[in-house]
Amino acid sequence: MAANEKALRRASDFGFGAWSNDQGVAMMSYLLTAKAQGSVCLALKHDLQFWPHGQMFGPSSWKAALPQDSLESQIHRVIADLLNDEVSLDADLNESGLDSLGAAEMARSLSAQFGMKLPATLLTDAPTEKDLQAYIRKEMASQSRPQGSPAVQRTTLVVGAGVGGVAFAQQLVRAGERVIVMERSAEAGGCWSLGNTSSQLQIDSPSYMLDYEQPFPWQTTYPSKQQVMAQVSSVAHELPDLRLRHTVHSVETLARGEYLVRYSDDLNQNRELRVDGVACFLGGLHRPNDLRFPGEEHFAGPCKLGHADDVPPAAFKGKDVLIVGHGAFAVENLRTALQNNARSVIMVARRRNVVFPTVVNWLINSVDKTLSIRAIRPILAQFYAAVGLTLEDLPGLDGDSIDFRIPACSDIYFLAQAMGVLKVIIGEVDHIETDAVASCSVDSCDIFLKCLGFHRDDLVRQIFGRDLERNASFWINGDPNLVANDQFQVPERVNSLLCPSYPFYVQAFAKAFLYYRNNPEVFEKTKFAPGVDVTIMWEHFGPTKEKVAQVTAHQLPFHFFVAQRREDWIRNVALIQKNRAPLLSVADFDELLRPASAMVARLWPTSLQNLWGALTVPRRLRVLFFHGQKTDAAIAYELLKRQGWLTQTMDFVIFDGPHSVLADTDDEQLQRVGLTQLVEEMKYVPGGEYKEWCANFDIFFDIHMKNEQRDLSSEEEDLELKRYEEAFVYLKQHAKSHGPFDAVAGFCQGAAFAQAALWKQQQSDIGLGEVRMMIAMAPWQCPYHEKKGCFQQPLDMPLLLLHGRKDLEMFKQAAPIFGQSFNKRTRTLVEFEGAHAYPPLNRSQNLRNAVDEFLDSNWLPK
Repeated sequence: MAANEKALRRASDFGFGAWSNDQGVAMMSYLLTAKAQGSVCLALKHDLQFWPHGQMFGPSSWKAALPQDSLESQIHRVIADLLNDEVSLDADLNESGLDSLGAAEMARSLSAQFGMKLPATLLTDAPTEKDLQAYIRKEMASQSRPQGSPAVQRTTLVVGAGVGGVAFAQQLVRAGERVIVMERSAEAGGCWSLGNTSSQLQIDSPSYMLDYEQPFPWQTTYPSKQQVMAQVSSVAHELPDLRLRHTVHSVETLARGEYLVRYSDDLNQNRELRVDGVACFLGGLHRPNDLRFPGEEHFAGPCKLGHADDVPPAAFKGKDVLIVGHGAFAVENLRTALQNNARSVIMVARRRNVVFPTVVNWLINSVDKTLSIRAIRPILAQFYAAVGLTLEDLPGLDGDSIDFRIPACSDIYFLAQAMGVLKVIIGEVDHIETDAVASCSVDSCDIFLKCLGFHRDDLVRQIFGRDLERNASFWINGDPNLVANDQFQVPERVNSLLCPSYPFYVQAFAKAFLYYRNNPEVFEKTKFAPGVDVTIMWEHFGPTKEKVAQVTAHQLPFHFFVAQRREDWIRNVALIQKNRAPLLSVADFDELLRPASAMVARLWPTSLQNLWGALTVPRRLRVLFFHGQKTDAAIAYELLKRQGWLTQTMDFVIFDGPHSVLADTDDEQLQRVGLTQLVEEMKYVPGGEYKEWCANFDIFFDIHMKNEQRDLSSEEEDLELKRYEEAFVYLKQHAKSHGPFDAVAGFCQGAAFAQAALWKQQQSDIGLGEVRMMIAMAPWQCPYHEKKGCFQQPLDMPLLLLHGRKDLEMFKQAAPIFGQSFNKRTRTLVEFEGAHAYPPLNRSQNLRNAVDEFLDSNWLPK
């Protein structure tokens, strides 16, 4: 154990080093001969004075010698853990790679370390480690008083008993607040009362908890309207003071923390109430948009809004349905129509909104922080490709960002299009005829649904008056006791997703509300701005998101989720297909899940996979790696490790090349190819004997660097071909014993040989088997091969080509030429900040994202 490198590194992370063998033997010898009684602990702590041989010590002297963990060391350790690197005291942490969520996590960690509350925007006021030390010392003095619940119980009025109001009130009750909930309707449930009997939750149920402290076992992944309403009602009636059929008319501020509420009760009597705070949860689905189309009155069939059961499910049987709209309600009606035997569905909309396959929401809920848009692009691309679309066809998705609306979520949306029973038309309805819709290419339809969203009445302004002021849409009139969440202000576009669940935001915000209400001085200092509220309040949102991930992992692990979705897919295929020829099968569904399954295997390497009906623990991606010239397998391994390539996702298999070659001795050349540090550590010997795969690199180097204009001689050509054939034979002998391989990768000369080996594999088996993809680092092609046309037939497999922006010009010129040996549609070129060296995954989040996206798109773990 003591010789284990990981154990030593882990001990070092906590400030402990290792005794040398001589030191350990000497201390053991002394203890054995000293005839001392009692327990003795020996530890080598960094920065402690060395205990001289022969000195006896016991508990009291040890305690006196052990230094307290200083404020500076605690701060330094938190920063080093987040950055996976050491930075100077004066280094700007933003420029050192600490992003906004990392900064929020830093504030949270430091808050826990020092038992105090630090804002998530801490980095704005203290951009360097040195600034942080001064800032925290100052805050420790100002926050010396205990934080927590108020000594006197306060009364808070929660207006609205929908999902949000009930969840919020429950959190306040648990925190010791006296809460009154007023709801103008006769039942709790809010907007769910607008749903159809057939309506279901579109996100997986573990994320839709009214209380993550005591998660409710839904017993189903997508609860029905009736189940949700029953759960909301049950929790609402457990609240100490729920008042149904009560309507709040106005709130008047008497003083900060004192408010007069005017309302009418269930007997329609006008009354007044004094409270210490008000929280408005009035929803946003107030009035359905009911656009009247010319000729609508002459339409022969139902012309409805698609909610509140205005079209009974049985009415869809055998009918052609037209839905105007492309939002969540429209997708929900699409599902209802098809699962109730509609013959076909057409959706007409001004734009094609993004629709998530169900696995995307599962992934968002399963990670304990946020999930980037970039990470889910391969999944979306796979599903949209099945319906003949690319991601460029989606206006709501722009590169690595998405518009702020939470997308609808559905698998049948993609299945129905692929099977030809759903058609999406981008356009507008001009007018309606008896059985047709003009100006959008719809010849006939039997049912016309107008799913055009809802109008939001400004009920908060009606209650608080026209002089209402909103601070980042949460707080009213800059008062920490008055909040409303009727219009969460979020950026127009976001590049990551936190959670699609409304109850999650409510519960997380309840904790933030209590904190700022108990600490008004912190509230006054916090600079809220539209769109950054969640980042500012990450210390409250972060722990709640971790609970969402924990509940999802417990109630709906990936293999259960996939098994359920496959069963749904099979049922829907059978339902839609009927008299049609089979178009899709369960295998198609598992193929669509390829990128998601790869992501799950990368994020949770021991998670079970359920694909093609087989339950397995995925093995890691096996990559056959070819080292560059004048190195060997050990050097390649060391460089891959230092640059962050040895992850839980990939296993690298590295052989020494078959041909011997002497290493460079020129310091400039060694620095150019990134070997200087290894030389200094005596792990690489200039002039020593190393290996190569033989691609005539020296000639290539001379032509480009020394401007030599010459071709290979006939002897050199013969030697080139001979040594390549020898390398193929050598590779076959080794690969047969160490395969199979999912991918090949190589650096420089190794990449050139790997590409040649893939080409050779197409001609005859040389042991590579069913390699699915290639990763090329700073690749090139031998000038002789270019001239002779060797290994030039395009390879139909995904290629990730990585090269540094500061690489030598000859390699920058060679990269696109190398890429041409792969089909254009399958290759991805990525530049990184660096020279002729292994790409630094551990220092570039963009580079790591690109590699993860490539692997998730092309690898299905087996």
